Amino acid sequence: TDEDVRFWAIKTLGKLGPKAQRFLLESLRTGNKELRYVIAAALGESGDKRVIKVLVDSLADPDWTIRKSAMQALAEIGENAIDPMIEALKEPNDEIRDGCLTALIRIGDRAIMRLFEFIEKIDDNQRFLIRKGMVKLGSKVVEPLVRLFRSGKPEIMSFSAATLGEIGSPKAVPVLIEGLSHDSWNVRRSCAYSLTDIGEKGVDRIAEALSSPNEDVRYWVTRILESIGEAGMAYLVRALSDKNKNIRYFAAKALSGSNNPEVIRSLIRSLGDPSWSVRKAAAESITKLEGLSVDQLLRNISNDNEDIRYWVGNILKNSGKNHLDQIHQLLKTGDREVRLFACQALGAIGDPRSTDMLIDALHDGNEWGRIYAAIALGQIGDERAIVPLIRCLSDRNAEVHRNVIGAFRKLGKKVFETLNKCVESEDYFLRRNSAIAIGEMDEARGEDLLLTLMEDPEEKVRQAAATALGRFPSLKSHSILVNALKDNSQTVRNQVVASISMHAFPQGVPVLFEFLQKSKEEREQKMVRRNLIVMAQRNPNLFIEMFKNEQVSWRTISAEALFGVGFNIIPLLTETLETKNSDETTLFWCQKVLKKIRNPQEPLL
Repeated sequence: TDEDVRFWAIKTLGKLGPKAQRFLLESLRTGNKELRYVIAAALGESGDKRVIKVLVDSLADPDWTIRKSAMQALAEIGENAIDPMIEALKEPNDEIRDGCLTALIRIGDRAIMRLFEFIEKIDDNQRFLIRKGMVKLGSKVVEPLVRLFRSGKPEIMSFSAATLGEIGSPKAVPVLIEGLSHDSWNVRRSCAYSLTDIGEKGVDRIAEALSSPNEDVRYWVTRILESIGEAGMAYLVRALSDKNKNIRYFAAKALSGSNNPEVIRSLIRSLGDPSWSVRKAAAESITKLEGLSVDQLLRNISNDNEDIRYWVGNILKNSGKNHLDQIHQLLKTGDREVRLFACQALGAIGDPRSTDMLIDALHDGNEWGRIYAAIALGQIGDERAIVPLIRCLSDRNAEVHRNVIGAFRKLGKKVFETLNKCVESEDYFLRRNSAIAIGEMDEARGEDLLLTLMEDPEEKVRQAAATALGRFPSLKSHSILVNALKDNSQTVRNQVVASISMHAFPQGVPVLFEFLQKSKEEREQKMVRRNLIVMAQRNPNLFIEMFKNEQVSWRTISAEALFGVGFNIIPLLTETLETKNSDETTLFWCQKVLKKIRNPQEPLL
């Protein structure tokens, strides 16, 4: 009953040979737990094949202490137990296989070599079971597996790589990197998968391979870093500068999985990559980024690089609706540059939900913000923008006007229908701006509306209508303008004179001459003379004809207007002088104007 006595009795029987061991073998099968544990330890000192068989079978014992003792005993037996354990690796029982594998590793190199020989001969299914057992051994088998990997046989290299990957030790990274350039695609794939399994624990060493001279290695590393996730993204950014376009492509594609807002800077730079495939991959990745920094994207909508501009616009057009709230917020609170870019972006996206925001932007403090807000509203095509755009024609900036008119052309027929209503509006700003719009659009249907507006009680409305009529050189418009020379407002009369001079009709010349002579206001006279010069530029022959007029004052006014045209009129005057049919008076005044142009000190009279 004494434990010590019992233990040493068993140890002694284990050394007395087969006859004594027979009792121990029987007790190992039938004895209680404590007894079997000691027997298993004792039998380890024997090399008897029967003992080894019983120990191998004991690896499946329900009691883990018996299994552990049996494994330790087999390891102590050493070389005599190698072949039986190798054979036992074919057993379907996981505990027996795992115990044998552990014992074989403990025995050392000779057992490991025999194990490797066995692995080479078995099929993939058996290798899978062996791999599961070796993975459980963890770091203990890393070095042996590295040696097995370097056997040079593709099947064994794939097995070793897969096992090392499941174990997940960073120590395996260098040899697995070597395998990425192996001739066998299966080996390369196994190494890549294994490096992915090792993942973040070995990411620094994996990323070092981005500097490998071997393109296959660099390619696989980009795919591995992609699979690793966020920990690999910083290294993929580096791969965007690789000299091989395929590696840049895969790096750009892989970065779509990043959550780092800084990654977008690098991807935006790649939108200007020399390779179209890289640019496309970078654009697709930007579209897929979670937590996309729209601010960065907007700031590149007008990038100096044409490719970057194109792809940023393309990204916003295709996926911008997902970021409308962010862009709207930037349009409200961003600096003037961002507000401008936000307008451009909203125009590219073309979503009517942005209309109200862009209408507000028509009052932006920055003229370029107003310009691009007008452009964007035209691109969206929402009819709600028509009246605010008409109001925007109060803007003093000519470029704003030009782009408002451009927006009207895109908005279509509804614009004229709205202008028609605005002419009757009680809001004189709308009436005035309607006149401006009709003129700048060259909307022929609007001529009659302008004739109505020429009778408006508001001076500024009549002025705008008079300006617009200058764009419609018809007899009807001319007649209305001539009557408007009697307007009580000098501002309106000034604009009427300008529009008549723009028409440059023959009947307009005497009208303006008479108006000039009747005018008693010096400033008004100067204004008429300036417009006569404009008229002479448009149709100088009208003024040469006036040299035949009986009134010297009219001939003098004509000469002054032609002189105001300057050197450009010299060829026509010279031609007139050389024409045989020219009368003496015309020739006289042509010579006077020529002398005056060539010598401004020369008096006309």
